[in-house]
Amino acid sequence: MHSATLEVDSTVARILGDTEVLISSAHHQALDRLGAGLKVTGRSPDGIVEFIEHETHPFCIATQAHPEVLDGPTDRLWMAFVDAVQPASHPF
Repeated sequence: MHSATLEVDSTVARILGDTEVLISSAHHQALDRLGAGLKVTGRSPDGIVEFIEHETHPFCIATQAHPEVLDGPTDRLWMAFVDAVQPASHPF
């Protein structure tokens, strides 16, 4: 487990309620270049990309972390995903 710093204006920071979060990840590969329309929204202390989001889609988040491993704030990612795929509009 280690920390990650999130961009203040990111969807994931709004969901998790903070810009410093504890995540679970172990990498043997990491992102190098992003596809069109994607932006980095979270990094670990060593600079590895941990979260990316689409610049215009209201809920397109990808993570190299494993939020399923930790109980706590990262559970909010799962709940936000469930909310986002419901027929009603999402809250963010």
